[in-house]
Amino acid sequence: MEIKIEDFLRGTIVEDVKLLIDNNRYYSALIILSQTIETLGAFMDNKPFRAKMQSKKRFSLALKYFFPKSYKRANNNFFLYNKLRNQIAHILVPSTLINIIEYTNDNYEHMTSNKEDVLYISVNSFYNDVVKAIDMLEHKFNTEELKQKKIQINFTL
Repeated sequence: MEIKIEDFLRGTIVEDVKLLIDNNRYYSALIILSQTIETLGAFMDNKPFRAKMQSKKRFSLALKYFFPKSYKRANNNFFLYNKLRNQIAHILVPSTLINIIEYTNDNYEHMTSNKEDVLYISVNSFYNDVVKAIDMLEHKFNTEELKQKKIQINFTL
């Protein structure tokens, strides 16, 4: 079944992740959010979604075009890609150099590291940044700055 990109992004990512966060399922939300970065980057190149050996490029493209500078700084030497995206994609566990927090607060700020080089990621801030990134991508589609790709999803529920 072919679905519209807006439906995929808004339904599968924005709405489903919001439900997870509203139900205190922060880790499950983080798994989807971390993979969403690469998905957004896949819209930026001219290759098919299933093109091989593109994950690092796509992850970096999304950070460059859609996310605040703090993400690019956190991805220095591909740290976010390796310690968040790769570890979650392959073993569902982020690096011990990443500390997941619910909200940014006086002690911990989203996408900043402490003196031991542990990066703090606020799930709520991450979610808000992903929603903004999706808004920016949709704007590029609506202004025809970017051509939409087709998404085929086959499942029966």
